[in-house]
Amino acid sequence: MDTNRTSMNENGERLEIDVKNIEITRETLDQLEGGTEEGVNEVRGHIETAEHVTEDIFEEDGDDLEEIHDKADEFENDLQDTSGTVEKDLERISDAISSVETRETQEELERAKDSASEDKDFLGEQSETLNEILQQSRLDYEALRGRVQTKGGQTR
Repeated sequence: MDTNRTSMNENGERLEIDVKNIEITRETLDQLEGGTEEGVNEVRGHIETAEHVTEDIFEEDGDDLEEIHDKADEFENDLQDTSGTVEKDLERISDAISSVETRETQEELERAKDSASEDKDFLGEQSETLNEILQQSRLDYEALRGRVQTKGGQTR
């Protein structure tokens, strides 16, 4: 899970840099004051190209983040599946406890049940934490996408 968190954070930082670069490029374009018509057109063209290149980088980094999100979703599903398996094991252990007649065996089975219960709790906590990280990363990404929106309301 730490790998997912680290990957999402690192990619989010790259996206933030991309957005800042796009904003700086756009501000620079808006602040141009003049020169010859030919010179201004050439300068504007280069700055617009810089903006488009940076938007492309943002899209690539966004695609990378979406891939990380997909892998995190798969991992979260695996955690939930494993938690379900542990829940079934808990039921089996409980059945065994009620079926055996030796106190010592029951005590050991109770310990096994406690361990399985702790494992289930751990899996639930991990799944919940991953879900929170994933949701926040998606919200952050959508906010960054909103900042990159072109005047027409769509990203390139």
